[in-house]
Amino acid sequence: MKRRTCLSAALTLSLVLASAAALAAPPAKRNKEPDLYRILPIQPYQLVFKTTGGATCDLATATECTIKMTTITFGRRNYCLAEAPNIRVPTDTGGAGHLKAIVWKLSAPAVDGKPVVFLAGSAIVVASDTETQLEKNDQGYGDGSGNPHTPANKYFIKTKRNKPNATSSYLPVIIWNPGPDAELCAAADPRIVNSP
Repeated sequence: MKRRTCLSAALTLSLVLASAAALAAPPAKRNKEPDLYRILPIQPYQLVFKTTGGATCDLATATECTIKMTTITFGRRNYCLAEAPNIRVPTDTGGAGHLKAIVWKLSAPAVDGKPVVFLAGSAIVVASDTETQLEKNDQGYGDGSGNPHTPANKYFIKTKRNKPNATSSYLPVIIWNPGPDAELCAAADPRIVNSP
């Protein structure tokens, strides 16, 4: 258990540093659409991430946001792709006492016959949060309600949502084919925005 926690913490730190560096660096020209994908080496994995966000999930009407699980071919190889949505969160200027759980759900339990799972304890990496809206230590499996039988296909992080138009960015960390041959799913670089 301690080894998994260390791996999770190291992977999270690597993802934050790599995503920040990649966002600042010019895109690599590795395919026909040079601005669409980038590869980040994160030992022992490589993370391909899509530089454009997916659809928008509006939490004024939705209770959870679906991460579309599919595959892409990149460099003559198939990768798992997690197309995470941009998220709109209704602002509540009442302050941190009105935390709201942003809940993600995987669209499928497997991709190309291989299971996909959220990385336990660190499935949402906050790449940017200048207004400190996201509670990085208040995240985990399920919907944030504290149900002891939380489903592993759902993951949440809580947000203060007390500053209109505050913007954050995140990367979902999803493992493809857990076990010795595990890989990280490629991820979009979506945003979380507090709507006025």
